[in-house]
Amino acid sequence: MASPHFAAQIDASLFTGTPDFPFYLPAVSFDGSRVEIAGRTLLGFASNDYLGLARHPGVIGAAQQALAKFGASTNGSRVLNGSTTLHEALERSLADWLGSEDCVLFPTGYQACMGVVATVGARASAVVLDREAHASLFDGARQSGARVCRFEHNDVLALRRRLKALDRGALVVVDSVYSMSGDVAPLAEIHACCSEFGATLLIDEAHGLGVLGQGHGGAYAAGVTGTDTLVVGTFSKALGSIGGFAVGSSQFALELRSKCRSQLFSAALSPASTAAALEALNILRAEPARVARASARAATIRAALREDGLPLSNCASTIVPVVLSDAARVLHAWQHCFDSGVYVNAVLAPAAPAGRALLRVSCTADHRESDCQQLIDVLRGALRLGGAGEAR
Repeated sequence: MASPHFAAQIDASLFTGTPDFPFYLPAVSFDGSRVEIAGRTLLGFASNDYLGLARHPGVIGAAQQALAKFGASTNGSRVLNGSTTLHEALERSLADWLGSEDCVLFPTGYQACMGVVATVGARASAVVLDREAHASLFDGARQSGARVCRFEHNDVLALRRRLKALDRGALVVVDSVYSMSGDVAPLAEIHACCSEFGATLLIDEAHGLGVLGQGHGGAYAAGVTGTDTLVVGTFSKALGSIGGFAVGSSQFALELRSKCRSQLFSAALSPASTAAALEALNILRAEPARVARASARAATIRAALREDGLPLSNCASTIVPVVLSDAARVLHAWQHCFDSGVYVNAVLAPAAPAGRALLRVSCTADHRESDCQQLIDVLRGALRLGGAGEAR
């Protein structure tokens, strides 16, 4: 059960007839597409481990070797005593994979997004964000001290109007894949718009790395990689570890290493997490079929639910949102799934826009076709209980 402080933020009436609280549930163990919670083994469609690498023997083995060699912590910041050869190896490998000159690591993806936007935004005329960009990006924009503007989600014409009204030198911030809706950003069009108005484009690849562009990410898929595009992301999704990164030009990396507060004043990413991410990237390079398999599982689920009349998008991400709008309906649908042996995410405001509460299904390379069919059957039962609602 979650803390009463968190529970109190949600109207108690939402939980009428809903005995389980769907947040902060402690897992006993994870095993690929299965999760053990409260003595039950459930089919899990709630994890962001898109390529199934978090429990890969090679990834675990690399983490264990790093733990034995370097210990559990770096016990210092990168700028002082916290750098290791593992950090440098991961930075080189990731910069190469993403087609950039240099890479800088962060302890978490949140710190990467927040710190980079705050640092680059401080010298921008304004920071312009997609309305559904991740919270860490908005937090960085506020910390930058620059003027902060929003534009309608994935609306390039709205972005154009914003940039036309601003001085040149704005920072435009978008996700490549939006974490709740699964929408893929029109990055080629956004990049062209930024170029026209002299704006810098920053892309959060948290949910695009390992998923789009044969695993290289959304920027690669859209053909907008290069030193004029800044990319941030995390290892806690497709690369099965923890930590964050930023890639771009050598000058950009130098700026982060000398000015970015969330990098300078934080202990370095742990050796075990660094080694795990590096080995996961090696596996991604060697086993591209994992990327296709995860996307195929999501496509199977989308197709089946569209046959039931849900207007789901046909994007290439591994995220399938079932938007029910009403929070109470989402919680009861979540309960039905949980009771039926399937674990999905219940997403309410502020993680989803107000009035767009949803069940979030995330697919991985570990899921089998039979797992997808079980999920589809359970979701159909949940939706029959509360009506189909809206989905996209």
